[in-house]
Amino acid sequence: MTPNTRSLARALLTDNPLFFDTETTGLDSRAEICDIAIVDAAGQVLLNTLVKPACPIPPEASRVHGITDADVAGAPTITAIWPELAALLAGSRPLVAYNASFDRRMITQSANARGFCTVLTDKALVEHLHCAMLLYAEHYGDWNYYKRSWRWQSLGDALFQQGIQIDGLHRALADAEAARRIVLAMAGQPEDLPVPIAERR
Repeated sequence: MTPNTRSLARALLTDNPLFFDTETTGLDSRAEICDIAIVDAAGQVLLNTLVKPACPIPPEASRVHGITDADVAGAPTITAIWPELAALLAGSRPLVAYNASFDRRMITQSANARGFCTVLTDKALVEHLHCAMLLYAEHYGDWNYYKRSWRWQSLGDALFQQGIQIDGLHRALADAEAARRIVLAMAGQPEDLPVPIAERR
């Protein structure tokens, strides 16, 4: 742990951040969101929904998060949830995700797949985006001499290292909550009791 990461985590929490996560159809340039969630700094669920992508969900992606084409058959598209999503993301509050650049790219790719522009949200996701994974890498302090940077820790490893237990990892709501709990731990404000996870809609 470094004093820098503790002060940065505390500053983030002071600014009332939003924590978000996405689950997707894959990792490449055509992958889309199939699950998205946003929680606030107190753990309140602001958005939690499956999303019907424009492409099928490959079996290898389903093996990671457990979401299949049948699960999203009746889910809203990114177009349908966009007004709510954009209203949450386009403000001035810090936006925090564990692998922030990936989640930002997936939001943009999903919108592009449905043929609409994301300029306002892209701007917010650039100006107010914070990566909990990069901050935690410095906090944990495992130096990668070859890359000359702090070694990234997986979300599961970070939770284990901080003694945090969250069920249902690799679903958007659980992972968004995991990012929140890791930032709390870095700030020296761990929560002793698990935060209830609201039912998915």
